[in-house]
Amino acid sequence: MKRLLLPIILLGLTMNAQANADLTSARIYRNQGEFVKADHFFSLAIEKSPDLYAAYFERGELYGMIATDRTKKGVMRDILGEIEDPQYAMLERMLADFAVVQGIEDEKVRSKQKKNLKKMENIIESYWTDFYNESVDADVKHTEKLAEVDSLAAAGDTTRTPEGSEELTVYDQAVKTAETYQETVINRTDLCILLKPEEWNPYALKAQVLDRVGKIDEAMVVWEKALASLNASKLKKEDEAKYMEAWRIIQLHRIQNYYNFDNYPKTIEVADEILATEPENQDAAVFKAFALTNLLNAADDSTEGKETMREEAIAALHAAFEVTPDDAAIPFYLGQFNLDKGDTTKALEWWTTYTELDPEDFEVLFQIGYIYLEGGSYIDYVKSEAIYQELVNRHPDQCTGWINLGVSQIKQDRTKIGSENIKKGEECSKKSGE
Repeated sequence: MKRLLLPIILLGLTMNAQANADLTSARIYRNQGEFVKADHFFSLAIEKSPDLYAAYFERGELYGMIATDRTKKGVMRDILGEIEDPQYAMLERMLADFAVVQGIEDEKVRSKQKKNLKKMENIIESYWTDFYNESVDADVKHTEKLAEVDSLAAAGDTTRTPEGSEELTVYDQAVKTAETYQETVINRTDLCILLKPEEWNPYALKAQVLDRVGKIDEAMVVWEKALASLNASKLKKEDEAKYMEAWRIIQLHRIQNYYNFDNYPKTIEVADEILATEPENQDAAVFKAFALTNLLNAADDSTEGKETMREEAIAALHAAFEVTPDDAAIPFYLGQFNLDKGDTTKALEWWTTYTELDPEDFEVLFQIGYIYLEGGSYIDYVKSEAIYQELVNRHPDQCTGWINLGVSQIKQDRTKIGSENIKKGEECSKKSGE
């Protein structure tokens, strides 16, 4: 056994010496700009001495240099072969090498890599900043170019490029340029996310672009990642005001997307998240109210918990009306849901408020008049006459309005004028084919 010890030691020394020689060769080739050869010798050094951490750092640094140099596409192809996104793959290799050094657990060994660890941090930060700035710039240009596309469409200038023509029309050129900027934003934000997945901004920027081009389902996934990234970050402790600003932006997009995608249960869930933190948040109150409204309208009489759902919808609509009293849809649904549950008094109150906000709605005005005309304990012919008179004044072509006006007058023993108005309604119906 003792005889084997010396050869083993000598073999280890030999391998380390060879690894250091390969590392020296790699550095020479790197400095000469022969990056493919440099990569080869860095890899040989690591293969011979897996704990040669300087080689991991320098090879990773080399991969980063290649990935961020637009003139090195051929080098990337030589190292990686033909792949779809060589820049992304090269940066993945860089991070993998850096991770080996960052993962050193022995404090003595780690202390020797202190400078390299700091360099890695600076390299990642520098690349991230460059990619993020490029994505922001492309995002601005994407918005501007889409506005140009919309402007051309509004002016009727949507001529498409004839088949076989090499020169694009103005419209097609604008569309193509917009698509290029869109791809740039997506690409650069993906690189940012690769480099620093804990940063929420790239997720938000990417999701914003996806929203803008109508890819809402994809955007929803990215907004969720943005929120998770933000909540996992140190921003809340370091700057709560900035954290809350970012949180509001993300939450607003989440709730809008879930609502627009008809995912009303998720809309309500997000609204409750927001309201738990900000009880006065107007957007959350309104989205929750209308999400509940849509669920209730879609439910039939056999739907389990419909009564509870209705009460929740009414409560949410009340809260929404407090913050957006000019939204006519809110009193409309409050009137409808109160009538559905048998509270005619509340229904009349809310529908009266609705007609003040939207006086041109024939159907609601007609319904109010009908309650006063045929609504049992709510019958009031004077009120029904006033309502139907107002209705035909605004909508003289509404035939049933004339008929019900006449009925209201006859009920008050004003037979002559009532009969005349009923006749007007009947003649109106014949002309309109009702």
